[in-house]
Amino acid sequence: MIRGLFFQFMFINMNSCNYAEVLQFVFSKGKLKLEVQLDGIYSLKKKTKEFKQFCISKSEAFKNLFQGYYYTGSYFEGLRVSEATEFDVNTVFSIPSDLEYWVNELEAPLSYATIKLKQPLMFNDKTRLFFDEENYLVGNRLRSWFRSLVESFMYYTELTYPGLLQVKISHSGPACTLKVLYNMVWISIDLVPVFSLDAIHLQKYTLKNIINVSKESLLNCVLVPKPLKMELSSLLTSDLVERAWRIHFPETEKEILKDKHALKPIIKLMKDLRDKEMWPVPSYFIKVVAFWLVKENPHQHFWRDARLGLLFLKFLKAMEKHLEAKHLGHILYPKFNLFHSLSPRTLKNMQIRIHHIIVNLEKHPIIAYKLFKVPILDHHLL
Repeated sequence: MIRGLFFQFMFINMNSCNYAEVLQFVFSKGKLKLEVQLDGIYSLKKKTKEFKQFCISKSEAFKNLFQGYYYTGSYFEGLRVSEATEFDVNTVFSIPSDLEYWVNELEAPLSYATIKLKQPLMFNDKTRLFFDEENYLVGNRLRSWFRSLVESFMYYTELTYPGLLQVKISHSGPACTLKVLYNMVWISIDLVPVFSLDAIHLQKYTLKNIINVSKESLLNCVLVPKPLKMELSSLLTSDLVERAWRIHFPETEKEILKDKHALKPIIKLMKDLRDKEMWPVPSYFIKVVAFWLVKENPHQHFWRDARLGLLFLKFLKAMEKHLEAKHLGHILYPKFNLFHSLSPRTLKNMQIRIHHIIVNLEKHPIIAYKLFKVPILDHHLL
């Protein structure tokens, strides 16, 4: 319904539409569904506090290393397409300030690093469990420890409050996922343990592709214990695979999109199109295409709401360009190709399809209805 109203205004009469009024109406309506689901999230935040207190009482390491929660993912970034039923929460831990360590940023794959202590820990040190025999910080050790805490919390804590019907736990990648049945709706919460890292330790990332980003945002750099995919793990020796941590700058990425008014709606449209076309492209890739467009067009007035239709086409053309080049570089590590896991044939098929979409939209904007499977509700607009 919301997309139907959106496209009737956006594409049928591109010259006469007041995009600002349309977007304000459409997205204010869209938020209504999100707020309904968030009633459950506000209640769950109380349990998040209980989880913290439980872990502090059970684990000396948690008590000493826990920094706080960082809410991330599509909902908290304002990029959610459907109802708000999936949430990402980083549980942030600090490496003790009295520990000295080396940070080795890997040449391949870029955006990954290893952490090694300069001096071995004492046998009774509570943080010793995160390091291997050669004093490397190991992602799997953090994941296993954190999962045991979550499972213990679920076992020993009575989770009862109005609307909560069932809670299940699953594990995928770096996340420990709570699947919560709240008011007859399943809500998924990914809890990801991460270590904070001062970016002063990093040398291989570049800021030349980012404009008007505060230095403070770079302080919010984290190490994610994300298991390497097969095509990346093959680049490393077996001992390095478990020692490699993904480097992520969540606050910097938020700042790149900040105040680019039409850009977030466009990212949402691209995610919706991705879903309908069943393209094997993670949402993060779409965000990275947006980052590169902001690099080319950093000024706020370029992204004003009144240009939404034209900017959507520009985004499609940028996506086509990256697919044709078979390369989508990480904005901070441009040589790292995010398309590494997609076959040349897949990239080519997507590029041909997007080119076809661009040509048709430029000739016949009404094709958007068919493209997004939206019924034409108000025929008098045609």
